[in-house]
Amino acid sequence: MVEKIRVLLPVCMILCLTACGDRKSESSGKLTTSGNMATTASVSGGSSGVPDYSFNDFEPVRYEDVVWTAMNEKMPGKEYDGFSDYLPALTREVPVHWQAAEEDEEDAYQDEADAFRGSDKTVRQVFDLLEGKVRSVSLWDMTEDGTKELVIEGISSYPHMIIHKEGNEYFGDVFARRQFQSPQKSGYFWWGKGSGHWYHLTFRDKKFVMTAEAGIEAKTKENGVDIKEIYYIHDRKTDRNTYKKWEKENLTGEIKWYEVPERNA
Repeated sequence: MVEKIRVLLPVCMILCLTACGDRKSESSGKLTTSGNMATTASVSGGSSGVPDYSFNDFEPVRYEDVVWTAMNEKMPGKEYDGFSDYLPALTREVPVHWQAAEEDEEDAYQDEADAFRGSDKTVRQVFDLLEGKVRSVSLWDMTEDGTKELVIEGISSYPHMIIHKEGNEYFGDVFARRQFQSPQKSGYFWWGKGSGHWYHLTFRDKKFVMTAEAGIEAKTKENGVDIKEIYYIHDRKTDRNTYKKWEKENLTGEIKWYEVPERNA
């Protein structure tokens, strides 16, 4: 079953748990989505327990001023060994295969994404198109396939970039600000504001696939002030205590970010 994600902007809205691409409802109730261009609507007075979407406090650096080969001064040796696998994509004209979006997809930043989605462009070219800067990087096996992905945090409409290496090829995807929050060592990341879901990302058949595992939907009550929270695990309603137990078992702490070294700093 194919569904599209659309941005909803009325007052007092609920999260649209959607994504562009295929959406399959399995027997477990788990939702699987390909692509990532879903957006979320804010709900005033949402859950106080959900992540915010603030950045770390590293100073942003222009892409051309980042000295990628000096990351060994920031990372432990074993971590840098994995990071060095991505140096060809960061320092040379090695293209990245950027995940395509659906043709009729709607997104607030779609005009900017049109320039590179579904194409082969270098990381530098994408940063030039987005007029972005680099704030930090992380090396993290977020797809849990034994290969660590490179996660770049920058300053642009799409401040998070995920790059996966398979053989000698690189595959990339980008996430808007609220689409990628509080990434966990266990592989989960939060998508939403006020209400939202914890997602897990996998990589198969040369594309990223997102799965919503657990989340919160916030609705306004009849008086338009109070918020009613509905909890989900694998797209099935559950109670708050069960949801909090899931969080405790699956959210294992945020990943480590490394500040990027700047030329002549």
